[in-house]
Amino acid sequence: MIAITEATTVVRPRPYQKLAAAGFVDTWTQRSYAFSDRYGYTCCQGHELTNGESELAERVDQIWVRLPGEDSQIGYTRVSLLGNSPEEMIQGLWPSVHAGVLARLRIPGVAGE
Repeated sequence: MIAITEATTVVRPRPYQKLAAAGFVDTWTQRSYAFSDRYGYTCCQGHELTNGESELAERVDQIWVRLPGEDSQIGYTRVSLLGNSPEEMIQGLWPSVHAGVLARLRIPGVAGE
């Protein structure tokens, strides 16, 4: 099962805690720290989207996974952000107020692993 959320862990920690208690795994916490954006901030660019430097300062957007059965560990995860660096601006605008989260999962026992 996959859950995609937009829930701040600072202002509203409850959804985060409930998903974790229900056996879901936050994919960002499972990825390699080789990525340059180790905090995973996804919120928020200026509402006009014209700020030259990223203003992302909060981790709001998340992808959660829960495997069937007792083992809820992800076999392999590659997670990255989209639209969080100035190189991704289009004609001087950020693609969105939020950065996107992209997760590539390999789940043990699933074909194509």
